[in-house]
Amino acid sequence: MNRVYFRLLLSLIISLLFYSPVTFSDLSVNQHINGLVGLAEEGSDARFVDYVKVNNLVDQSDQDGHTPVFAAMFGSPGLVNDVIELGGSLEYKDKLGFTPLISAALLGYPQAVESLLDKGADINARNNDGQTAIMMSVLGLSANQVDMSAAADNQWHNQWGKVIEILIKKGADADAADHRGVSPLFMAIFSQDYALCRQLIKAGANVNHKLPSGVSMLQFARVSSSRAVIDLLISNGAKR
Repeated sequence: MNRVYFRLLLSLIISLLFYSPVTFSDLSVNQHINGLVGLAEEGSDARFVDYVKVNNLVDQSDQDGHTPVFAAMFGSPGLVNDVIELGGSLEYKDKLGFTPLISAALLGYPQAVESLLDKGADINARNNDGQTAIMMSVLGLSANQVDMSAAADNQWHNQWGKVIEILIKKGADADAADHRGVSPLFMAIFSQDYALCRQLIKAGANVNHKLPSGVSMLQFARVSSSRAVIDLLISNGAKR
């Protein structure tokens, strides 16, 4: 995966999460949320907060289900906290089932993740595909292993390793599989990330978890990962 491909992939993920064609019936709210994203990107925190207050937007959402909390993800570390202080919901889900915490984890935004958790966000909430925050952060880190030079969409994003550390420290379920039966450890094995595999195993990931097809971690590693990862699994009790 070259740099251009990675950037296109990241752009596609962001577009799926935050943008879709506007319909006339929800044009007004969409304009508000888009305007808030612009203010967040500019670093205009005070204007962002005032805009939310004046227009009573705290938990209003656009056609994708994104509220001002989601828009604040594109701004400075304190902005998410400011919006939560206004009464923004921690567990509001967009149309893909992403909570603010899951979105922050996908973006690799440790300050937002920490702030949301400190306020009481559900660390093991799932999106429509059954994916949790830790799975989204592992996905981001795994994709980024191929091209560490990929540009962040802002200076606070793309710190997935730090997000994973925070989530594990706060008690995230490192073995939570999605609706396809894929767990974070499967993703780490696929990316041949020895350090991440070891980190997840230490946090409680089951080395003998199997996909619905019956494929085990060890079988998967033998066709898709490194010798070091295979040996790590075996040393931690992985079986065929």
